[in-house]
Amino acid sequence: MATILLIGSEESLLEGVSQTLIAAGHAVISSQSIAAAVDSLGDRSALVAVVEHHLLLSESAARLPLAPGGGILVFHVAEHGAIPLPPRLRRLTIAELELPLERHRLVSIVKHVEGRAQSVGRDEPDVRPGVSSPEA
Repeated sequence: MATILLIGSEESLLEGVSQTLIAAGHAVISSQSIAAAVDSLGDRSALVAVVEHHLLLSESAARLPLAPGGGILVFHVAEHGAIPLPPRLRRLTIAELELPLERHRLVSIVKHVEGRAQSVGRDEPDVRPGVSSPEA
């Protein structure tokens, strides 16, 4: 189960997408700003941050506490249309989505990122040398 940050300005859209991700087995933290999302996470990190386009432009994406192997997905609301991201932000993102139309694509991308993180062992907790793991 991955922790997903869902950051956007439209509550009804966030609720619908959140329900889709929860049904797929993920823990979701919704917020209307990057700063509030960072506060909501506390000392945890998210595998994927799904951020509305205009919020990514106006707030610092560098503040997002992402797990190793995680990434940022950018979305825009279907009826508002897409505005191209600046190249510096485009390099930080995994994909751009049009929500709510591409909910299933979102779930597939999150599943792929989660599988990639598991295959390289990046989702396992850090184990200090000399300390046995709970399974041992």
